[in-house]
Amino acid sequence: MKQIPFILLALALLAAACAPAEKSAKDDSPQSVLLPTEAPIALQPTANAPMPDRYPVVIPLPQKTDNTIPRRADQTLDAVYLDSVNLLAMESFPPQFSLEVMGNLPTPCHQLVYEVHPPDEANKIVVDVNALGSVNAMCTEVLQPFSAVIPLGSFPEGHYTVWINGAQAAEFDGR
Repeated sequence: MKQIPFILLALALLAAACAPAEKSAKDDSPQSVLLPTEAPIALQPTANAPMPDRYPVVIPLPQKTDNTIPRRADQTLDAVYLDSVNLLAMESFPPQFSLEVMGNLPTPCHQLVYEVHPPDEANKIVVDVNALGSVNAMCTEVLQPFSAVIPLGSFPEGHYTVWINGAQAAEFDGR
């Protein structure tokens, strides 16, 4: 009976040691790096995919024209493992489109980041989905499930294709 307070104290210390570190205000200064040129991740839609218990923070990235994702010097840009991608069309005028993306991050310490590029001349919309990690983070090497909705926006009349990490994920007709 006398050991219970010591066990509770040990569990509290263990839980505090595993909690992510809080970031300071000076950590918000973005840096830029070119996107990795890895082989595309094949998309394999799965029916009745289970919803994960926890969701990481989704960081929408600003639209840029130089194809870079902002990051600090102590961060890495790693690949995500995509399980399914679904196109969502909102009932609005003009119609708004989004992508529901489910998959796994390389570790629980990674955060999901994405960048949506405007359509090119062939109405091809390219979406880069990556995992932002820290070089110095000590993290358990297990996959972390995620689910995110990536807004694409509204588009003029025409036929559009959506490509995620080099693989065609969806197509739709604007307006």
